[in-house]
Amino acid sequence: MAYKYDKDLEFLRELNDEVLNDLVKTLTHDDDGKPRYTEELTKNELYKKHYPQHEKYIEAIMEELQKFGGNTIANKFRDSGILYKEILQDVAEKLKINFNKDDTILEIEEKILKDTFKKSIEKLSPEELKELSQSLDLKDVTNYSKDVILKYTEVNSSLVLMFGISQMLIKAINQSILKFTAGAVTQRAGASFLGPIGMTITGLWTLNDIAGTAFRVTIPAVFHIIHLRQHYLLEKQELEKKQREKKQLKEKIQDGKKYSINELFDQKLNILIAGPTGAGKSSTIKALFEYEGKELDIEIGTTAKPETKEVKDFKLDNLTIYDSPGFGDSEENDKIYKNQIEELLKKKGDEEIDLVLITLNGANLRDLGTFYNLIKDTIMPTLKDKKRILIAINKCDKASDIPNSFDYEKNQPSRELIEKLNEDVEIIKKRIHDDTKINVDIIYYAAGYTDKTKKKQKSYNLKKLLAYIIDKTPTEKRFVYLKYKSQNETNFQDNDNIENYNEKIGNSFIETLKEYAVKGVEIAKDFIDFIKSEQFQEFKNFSKEIFDIFKSSKK
Repeated sequence: MAYKYDKDLEFLRELNDEVLNDLVKTLTHDDDGKPRYTEELTKNELYKKHYPQHEKYIEAIMEELQKFGGNTIANKFRDSGILYKEILQDVAEKLKINFNKDDTILEIEEKILKDTFKKSIEKLSPEELKELSQSLDLKDVTNYSKDVILKYTEVNSSLVLMFGISQMLIKAINQSILKFTAGAVTQRAGASFLGPIGMTITGLWTLNDIAGTAFRVTIPAVFHIIHLRQHYLLEKQELEKKQREKKQLKEKIQDGKKYSINELFDQKLNILIAGPTGAGKSSTIKALFEYEGKELDIEIGTTAKPETKEVKDFKLDNLTIYDSPGFGDSEENDKIYKNQIEELLKKKGDEEIDLVLITLNGANLRDLGTFYNLIKDTIMPTLKDKKRILIAINKCDKASDIPNSFDYEKNQPSRELIEKLNEDVEIIKKRIHDDTKINVDIIYYAAGYTDKTKKKQKSYNLKKLLAYIIDKTPTEKRFVYLKYKSQNETNFQDNDNIENYNEKIGNSFIETLKEYAVKGVEIAKDFIDFIKSEQFQEFKNFSKEIFDIFKSSKK
């Protein structure tokens, strides 16, 4: 039997694997933690292939719920599952909820939530009622009596409150099941009121004679669906609010109102750095953003073993740098890392990835199969703006076996090494275009490193790397780099000088000013005042050249 399209379940496609975990467990396992005799989900080929990536077999999950729902109807001749609304109504009848057949899904779910909440707090002590009220953040409730709490929840149906109640009930249900499984009825985890609430709910279900029927699945599953819907609607509401605020900000800019320098500096910027093991992702982050007095908690490795085991996020206030594990060490790990990267690229709102930087190991450009597959199968299909990706070959000083191909005294590559690197760049560009039909920019650089003698090797082409990173960052967010760029100027000293990278960087910032400030005279004055301020002194080495470019562009 296949999944029947159900508009009331389709929202589940929008949820991530972690959020779906409890629903899947409810469908597949009994209270004692053993697989249900009647479940078929774990036998599904997509489940076997993708578990625990629930998003990959979401239709099988929805189909399983529909099948259990079909078994609860007094129709032994039914050979297929039923839609969620019918399941919901059947569960509501079993729980003796007062509802009308014409009620919407949301109305029935709200009635189930409020009725269950009302019955579940009957036996709570005054202390537990107070803790419950505070956990739900009941506004203006100072008298923590049962009657006051119920009166408040009866007249209030905000998404925040409904989500809070559904979350509390799910936690209580899960905890009561786990306690029975562990045989530790007296043990409680989390809030003190969860235990009594879970016991009350379980008791209510027992009184309604759900044991031995498909209701043992559909009732807790419906509670999970209710909670997941509240979670989805609340996230959607928050995202829409952020989008409205962003739209209002754009309209404010387009109306010609002043957009201050401080607002440009405080944009939220998210960067994802990915690459094979040993490519020097961590050392690149440190070279670009770390300096004395602002150290980053990043390990730099000297072996082929990946230093990062999971995606790490380094937060510098409004700048977040995601450091992905190095791929290429094993197929099993690569699959995990690929899924982690995919999840990051799906983030929305303030968490949306603004730039993907992929670093390659210049000392080992022979086996790039995993890298090409990552680009073709994961990054390009998921990345919304295909221009927001930069590929950078690190350790360019190690890219050739020819002796003395890199002059470490002058910190410059030889002509032969440059030719070799340019050839590598063109090969990689062509392969990516053949796979994706997308042209990408590829540069080479050396982040610098500390050798076994603790001698620091200089960075090379790091200003070029920074210039391209800034250029590929959304225009309104480029000023963030001025705030966090490393002040170790020697890191940016030696470059190939094919372009004027100071000018490229300066033009990127000027583009930001022009695009996001219609009143150029006001923003220019604001920019001058800001440069004169003490706050901007930490950027003075970088800002002088940029401001010179800015002044010349106004002539």
